Amino acid sequence: MNKIKTLILLAALLTAVQWLKAQPMSWNISNDYTIKFSGKKVDGFFRGLDVDIVFDENNPAASKIVAGVNANTLNTGTGLKNKHAKSKKGIDAKRFGMITFASRQIVKKGNAYEATGILTIKGMSNEIKLPFTFERIETDAVFKGKFSIKPRDYQVTRHGTPETIDIDLVVRVTTK
Repeated sequence: MNKIKTLILLAALLTAVQWLKAQPMSWNISNDYTIKFSGKKVDGFFRGLDVDIVFDENNPAASKIVAGVNANTLNTGTGLKNKHAKSKKGIDAKRFGMITFASRQIVKKGNAYEATGILTIKGMSNEIKLPFTFERIETDAVFKGKFSIKPRDYQVTRHGTPETIDIDLVVRVTTK
């Protein structure tokens, strides 16, 4: 009878371990991240990133990324360019304080991944594809991604705004 109880307990523990392994991992963002943007005649960065990442490199379909960045942290290195970029015809940072992204689907693409989701800037939402890599370093990891947007798709119409803006992300994370 004791052998049966031991076998049942062992089977239950093995099942629990396998179930836990199958769950995507939650990640905490470190303060060591960069969000850079560049386009014709303008470049800079954002701070103020808040992100919820549940990601499993072996099961990207069960993963999700929900992120927001404080629009008021936009910094071009020049006060006048900052003022213009944050204005009503720019990203309207006063009225729309957050730029957000919410993934709808994450898939593996060769040695990398692609998150399809909704990017919202200035209250305008568009579906984008965000290609990224994931590199695990023990209990830490690094997400790196690059994509481009068309500011006019988000009603950013300030004179001098480039046709496209390139976004470069490097986000270091640790396990929760």
